[in-house]
Amino acid sequence: MQKITFQLPVPRYLKKILEIKYGNEYQAKETTLFGMVVINTLQKKSDRKYTFDKMQSQNDYFSITLGMDKAQRNGFQHGQKRAFQLSHLIERNIREELYNACIFNQINYGIEFQTTILDFLTMYDITEDELSYETLRKDFNRYKLKNLHKFK
Repeated sequence: MQKITFQLPVPRYLKKILEIKYGNEYQAKETTLFGMVVINTLQKKSDRKYTFDKMQSQNDYFSITLGMDKAQRNGFQHGQKRAFQLSHLIERNIREELYNACIFNQINYGIEFQTTILDFLTMYDITEDELSYETLRKDFNRYKLKNLHKFK
């Protein structure tokens, strides 16, 4: 089966997480949520608007492969705006998973929020320069205020 590979611009720390979760090259399939989102946001070359603005904080690329027949039906590229939106969606989803794990660990096991966040950063080998603990802590505190009632 022939495949096509395209590069999704993502921050360096997000690439580390995606490579651990999905491998160095992700095969997009409609049977997974991530694959479905990737496939449904593809554009054909004729639909693309060519703008070349720099994308802030997008320092690396995550490889995604797609079967040639799907690429011909759906397209095989993301416009710059759509690629940024997809990257942001993935990042938001991963942060929500982390924050839910923080709350779950605190309620069920008495594990401090800080420990869960620091373990997450260590597990994915994310440096302070790529994503700081303080950034996650502040974002988590905002998330916790809005969503803590869901866990009780």
